[in-house]
Amino acid sequence: MGDGGWEYAPLFNLRFHAHERKMDLVRRRRWHRKMVPDAEALVPGQLQFALSEEGGEAKEGVGMASPRMYLQYKQQHKYQLRAYVYQARHLLAGDKTGFSDPYAAVSFLTQSRQTESISETLSPTWDQTLILDDVLIVGPPEALAANPPFVIVELFDHDAYGSPEFLGRAMVRPRVQLRPNQAVSPRLEWHGIQKGARDGGELLASFELFLKDGASELPFLPPKKGELFIVPSGIRPIVQRTAVE
Repeated sequence: MGDGGWEYAPLFNLRFHAHERKMDLVRRRRWHRKMVPDAEALVPGQLQFALSEEGGEAKEGVGMASPRMYLQYKQQHKYQLRAYVYQARHLLAGDKTGFSDPYAAVSFLTQSRQTESISETLSPTWDQTLILDDVLIVGPPEALAANPPFVIVELFDHDAYGSPEFLGRAMVRPRVQLRPNQAVSPRLEWHGIQKGARDGGELLASFELFLKDGASELPFLPPKKGELFIVPSGIRPIVQRTAVE
């Protein structure tokens, strides 16, 4: 800092410096701050911040106008997310008919996929597996398994003549499989859907995050129906046709 923690300038709209000169008419307090990362940072790694010091002259590795952010990590790994999106129920109506043409958009970090849309229903059955491949995540796999990022599932009403209408959102943590060859098939679970403060129904789905660059191979891909992957047996519910008289 300057003398007594002050910095000086000829006028307030001119650049300040640490040492007083004869032409200086104004002064202000000079603060030097350094921010350190929270020990419980959400992203594995270390964030470092620094501000410029005396007279606005930056030292080596120190930002001048604004803090600089650095992400430091020792390892990175590729993962594959498999989203088993089976069905939903009690969705909000998006059309004047009292129904919707809903589809689900699944987002995870930098990737997203979406299901096909089902016409005129509030309880659609998609029976689809969405695969988000080569998802790059930094940090040790054990830390990721303890606190995996959320999978965001957003429901929309498809409109052929306009923008899709948002029906609600569900946030689910995936099940992390660090040893894919020893993975136990997950169970489909009901997850609440919210649209602001409104209840937007429920989503029947489950999510697996496989470590790709480990020693074991990934499980076989789910079977296909046309061009779409379906929910594999062992995860999909067992149903049968029933007649009601």
